[in-house]
Amino acid sequence: MGERRQQRNDIVRDRKREEGDTQMGFLRRQKPERQPTGDPDLDQFYRSIDAADSGPQIGTANVESFSAEDYRDLGLRMSEQFQQDDFDAVWQTRCGLGYQMNADICPTDSYFWINAFGALSGLALGLRDHPVVAMSAGLASNALDRSQSQQTAAVDAIERQFFG
Repeated sequence: MGERRQQRNDIVRDRKREEGDTQMGFLRRQKPERQPTGDPDLDQFYRSIDAADSGPQIGTANVESFSAEDYRDLGLRMSEQFQQDDFDAVWQTRCGLGYQMNADICPTDSYFWINAFGALSGLALGLRDHPVVAMSAGLASNALDRSQSQQTAAVDAIERQFFG
C-alpha cells in the first residue's frame, strides 16, 4: 500500500512540475505589473525584490560543510571564470552561496575575491538592483586589504559601476 501511495505522489509531483504549477510559479503568474510609486526609495525596494525574484535562487549551496580549502578552490574557479568573461557562471555561484558564507573559515583573500567577482559579474550582467550585488559589493569592500593594489582596483571598479 505504501509503494502505491508513493507512486501516486511521484506522478502528482511530476505533473505539477511539468505544468509549472509550483507555489512560486503560481505567485509569479499572479504578480501584477508594478507601477512607479513616486517614492524613489520604495521604487528601488521594489526593483530589488523583482530582480531577486527573476534571478537564480539564493543560498542553494551547502556552505555549512565548506572547509577553508573549499573556499580557496571556489575562489580560484570563480577567478578563472571571471577572466574568461563567464559572468553568468560566476553570478550563479555567488547567488548559490547566498548570505551564509562563513567568514571565519574562508581565507580572507578568497572571501574578498568571491564577493568582488560576484559583485562585478552581477554588474556586468546589468543586475545592479539585485540584492546580492549590493551585499557582495559591501562584503568585498569590508574585506578590502588596501595594501593589495588589485583588491583596491576591484573595489574602485565596483563603486564606479554601482554608483556611476
